[in-house]
Amino acid sequence: MTERRVAVPVLLLLALTCASIAFFVFYGPDFPPTMAVHFGAGVGGKANGFMDRVKFIVLGSFLSFMLPAFIAVVVGVLPRVVPWRTLNLPNKAYWAETPERREHALKSLLWFGLWLACLVQAFLIGINVSLMQANQVDPPALPMWGVVPLAVLFTVGTLGWAWGLIRAFTMPRVNLR
Repeated sequence: MTERRVAVPVLLLLALTCASIAFFVFYGPDFPPTMAVHFGAGVGGKANGFMDRVKFIVLGSFLSFMLPAFIAVVVGVLPRVVPWRTLNLPNKAYWAETPERREHALKSLLWFGLWLACLVQAFLIGINVSLMQANQVDPPALPMWGVVPLAVLFTVGTLGWAWGLIRAFTMPRVNLR
């Protein structure tokens, strides 16, 4: 795997993170003093949990910055520092057999970790935009037309990511007997 291949998710993650932080910088002052942040499904999406605007901006910015970075580090970087035997990979013995395969596996994990971080960051942006929209009506109500497709897209994306990860660590056909 080339560094150029890893550059795409790195740049996308940086762009998404900047967009997420910019969202709070530009739209934060327009949020109501008390933000509706939790909505009950059984009450038609009406708000049933609230948070101070400043706390929401601080927490949202922190999560938008740290959660994707944490995911990228755990999936993509941590496998380089923990003992190989502690990793749970399909066909681990095959991928650990030679230094070249091990390095390929570690680079693949970095690539997948970065893409998962991008997926989570995009989901967080969608959630924050939905929360902003929910707080623009009185009484605050979560727009289901935006949240349901967002949840479906995130689920499909996560399943696709997992399928790709499993597929990346299958045994090459030439080595099957």
